Parts: sequence; structure tokens; C-alpha cells
Amino acid sequence: MRADTSRRAGSPWARARVAIRLGLVATAILVVLGVLEVVLRLRPTLLGYAYANGALSRYTGRAGGIYYRDRNLRMNFMIPNFQTRMYANGYVWHHQTDALGFRNASLHVPADVVLLGDSLVYGHGVDFEDTLGNRLEQRSGLRVANLGRQGDCAFQEAYVLTAYIDVFTPRFVVYVFTPNDIEDLYVYLSDAAMEAFIAQPVEAIGYPERIPPDVALHEREEKIRRRPFLKRVEDESYVF
Repeated sequence: MRADTSRRAGSPWARARVAIRLGLVATAILVVLGVLEVVLRLRPTLLGYAYANGALSRYTGRAGGIYYRDRNLRMNFMIPNFQTRMYANGYVWHHQTDALGFRNASLHVPADVVLLGDSLVYGHGVDFEDTLGNRLEQRSGLRVANLGRQGDCAFQEAYVLTAYIDVFTPRFVVYVFTPNDIEDLYVYLSDAAMEAFIAQPVEAIGYPERIPPDVALHEREEKIRRRPFLKRVEDESYVF
């Protein structure tokens, strides 16, 4: 009796069946991921606020984000003249910056008051009308420049004041301090670096030269444009 070699393991027919099954499995996985992608885009809070924050946050230098990076200063700056829809913990607000990249409806130069701080001063979770800077301006009648940015700590705030004090020449500087302004310093500086900064005379404090914003923005756009395909998928896919 002759054996049917066409169905033996390793035969072309067996290999074809394995390939078909693998193809069906891969197709099913892609369909499931595709459906999940659509569902998460329609209902990003389905997996909770923590997931939605990560998927919808614009506090990033990636495509669609509000920041660009200055590699000399090792700091993020908000993109000037930029607006987008922001999301965090179920709150939605409109983000818009002035020509210098701060959250002001009108750029007051000079200004009576300069505000320094992090997300509290920036206006995390609220539209411009409810930001500290706008409320202070409306109630006091003073010209207020809000230099607050989400994520800033004393490291960035010291530079921002140094860089813009002569631009705005304010009568008052209001620094809204929170404990994380010190805690977050450890992201950027070691204990030795902090001690060296404190020990130097105020007049000796200096910073590396800032990259011109248009150059840094161009570098950002080039980095985004040249992303590998998988990196683009990772950045833009809700599933990832």
C-alpha cells in the first residue's frame, strides 16, 4: 500500500495549510487591533482617565504636542502662536500661545506684573478666561505677563526670569511656589550642581546660549518628519 506523501509534514500541502492558518491568525489580530483603535479613539476614557491622559495629552514634544526642545538649555518651551485642544482628567480646554510662547491673550511689553510658576499659573484644566494671569489683570487693571508653564520647576523658572526680565521690565514679579518646584529639581540637577548654583554670586549666574526658536522648531519638525514607520505608528496609535 503506497503512502500519501502529499500530506506528510513538511510537504508543500502541509506548509501551505500552516501558512494559511498563520495568515488567518495574523488577519484576526489586525482586525481586533483595528477595531480597538477605532473604539479607543471614539471613547478614550473606556480604559480610565489614566489611559486617556496618556493618549490625549498635548504636554509633549511629539507630533501634535505643545512643546519644542532647546538642546543647549535642556529645557522645553511652548511653541509660539500655537493653539490646540487640551485634555487632562476629564477636563478639556483651549490652549493658545502668544508670539513668545506663553499663555497670554495680549503680549504686554512692558508689563506691570510678571507671573512665574508651573501648571497652576499656566492654567492647567481651565480656559484662558479662568487663568490666574487673566483674573489678576481683570481685577487689578494691571498689565500682566503670564510666564507660567506646565511642568516647570525652579530650574526653568530661574532661567525664564533671567531671560525675560529685561523684555517686560515689570514693577512686580510674582513667583507662585509649590513644593514640587524643589522636588523636581532632581530631574535636572545633582546635589553638587545645586550646591554650586547656590554658592555662586547672583551676578555670576549664567546660562548656555539659547538656540533661536525658529532653528529649534525646525529641528523638531525634521525629527518628526524623519521618524521611522514603526516610531510613527507608536506615536500616533492609541493601541500603542
